[in-house]
Amino acid sequence: MATNRTPAGSDGPKSSWPGYIQFLFVVMLTVMFVLLALSMKRHHFLDGVQDNPIQASRD
Repeated sequence: MATNRTPAGSDGPKSSWPGYIQFLFVVMLTVMFVLLALSMKRHHFLDGVQDNPIQASRD
């Protein structure tokens, strides 16, 4: 018969990173994604407009 080897007070594996570092990392990652989205919008990324190669060669 198998026995439970985890201590009674254990809630699972604990991270070696402090909570405030994890929070700052998530905030930094979120800000980077927002900046990327704004940059993509500013450059009309996935706007659906394709340049005509004939016009591009005349410029």
